[in-house]
Amino acid sequence: MMSVEYYLRHIHEQYPHLEICKGQTGYILQGNFVLNHDFNGIRMTGNFKLMIFIPNNYPVELPIVKELSNCINQNYPHRYTNGQLCLASNIELKLYISQNADICLFIENYIFPYLYTYKYYENYGVYPFGERSHGRYG
Repeated sequence: MMSVEYYLRHIHEQYPHLEICKGQTGYILQGNFVLNHDFNGIRMTGNFKLMIFIPNNYPVELPIVKELSNCINQNYPHRYTNGQLCLASNIELKLYISQNADICLFIENYIFPYLYTYKYYENYGVYPFGERSHGRYG
């Protein structure tokens, strides 16, 4: 298994604008994420300031992603009151990360689709990729 530092070097290469700070319990990645993505011919754009916390024992423990710019409506069902984003179920995230712990791929496969989904939902009132149940059924 690769170290957190290994994955952070890759992050710095792919996202040089992100500020990376070491804390006692993990690393904090912070900066602007520019959404400019297309799905089925529908382009969504936006600028979001995010914080990604990568725990020291990653990939055993999941990253935490929070939106800092308050661009995501506080009533959006997939945003917790503390600003944390509900990217997927913990089981789905653990399965994904257990097979591929590359944080850059986590950003591409979970964070950007989340941002796209949010913008799409705000514009059209439906989720472009469907939605899972919440609670024990999700």
